[in-house]
This record gives sequence, structure tokens and C-alpha cells, in this order.
Amino acid sequence: MSLIPFTPVTTIRWQPPPRYEPYRKRQEPTWLDALHTWRDRTGSTITWAEELRRDENNKVMHIMTPVLTCVSYERPEASIQMHLRRAAGSPIDAFEESKSAVESNLGRHGKALVAFYSEIQNGGKGPHCRYNTFNISYSYRLDNWPVEECRGEGSKKAEAKQKAAKLLLEKGTYCVSQWDAVSGLKHADRIAKCQSAAIIQ
Repeated sequence: MSLIPFTPVTTIRWQPPPRYEPYRKRQEPTWLDALHTWRDRTGSTITWAEELRRDENNKVMHIMTPVLTCVSYERPEASIQMHLRRAAGSPIDAFEESKSAVESNLGRHGKALVAFYSEIQNGGKGPHCRYNTFNISYSYRLDNWPVEECRGEGSKKAEAKQKAAKLLLEKGTYCVSQWDAVSGLKHADRIAKCQSAAIIQ
């Protein structure tokens, strides 16, 4: 085995991805209280879009849709990762090309990239496609994003909001928060060792 000269990947991927997890209702008395706890902890904002309709008994029903401004996090499943991975002659080029692909994909859906994370491996397949990105994840920002799949309905606004808050928190996609720093440091150490080993042929 021989070592090849390289620029450490840690200079490209300057930090490991933070550990995110969905916020779960804990000691809060209601689902709406839990949603407000998540909002306050993450610095997010929540507004509500209201619609009215009449049921079969001509009773007015309120439909409340949560509208979020927040930062969320995604680690795409394998089938999507395949379309985001890139190979290039240098680690930085592979990294930037994957980042550009993610940024473009998010932009088409009205989302803005905040931070991009990827590991780099040395595939040893020639000078033009030697370095490959894998294990891609990213955080992105939503601005005034109506979460239409989590709208709540009730005879009163408060009831409709409670139902929407429950759907939103149980979905686990938007209401996320970062985990503790200790776990992140352990993860960073593991990744650094993995990346260093990948340069050995």
C-alpha cells in the first residue's frame, strides 16, 4: 500500500452534520403548547392561514393551516442520494458539484440551502473521477411555507389549531431540533478516521 498526496477532506467538509431529531411532545399540556415550545427553542416562526367551510348541517368549520419559517434537515434516502452524488478529479470539485445539485433541487421547490454535508471517498478510478461524494445531507430554510398536509379542522379556531399542531409534530419532517454537541464530537472523530483511511491505496 502507498499513500498519495491529498488535501485533508476536513478542510472541505469543515464540520460533520449536526444531529437533528424531530421535536416530540413532552410535558406540555397541549399539542399547540408543544409546537410553541419547538418554535421558541429553534427561533422559528408560525403563522396561520384560515379557511371557512360549512358542513352538511350548515355549521361553520374552521380550517387552519400552519405556515412555517424555519430551518429543517434532510438526509435523503438511497434512491435520491444516487442522483446527488458526484465524481471529480479533486475532492473540492466533487463536493461543490454535489452541493450545486442539492441547491438546484431545493430551489425548484422553493427551499433555500443553508448548509451542505458530504463525505468524500477516493474511488481510485482515474484522474477525472477519482473522488466521489456519498452520505449526503443538508439543512434548508423554509420561508412562509404553508404545510398543507398538516391542516386542522374544527368548529373553533383553537380546536383546528390543536389538530394541526398534532399532525405537524407527529409528521416529524419540519419540526426538528439539533441534538447535543457531545454526540457530534464523537461523530466527527469517527468520520475523520474514516476519511483518512479512504486515502490509502
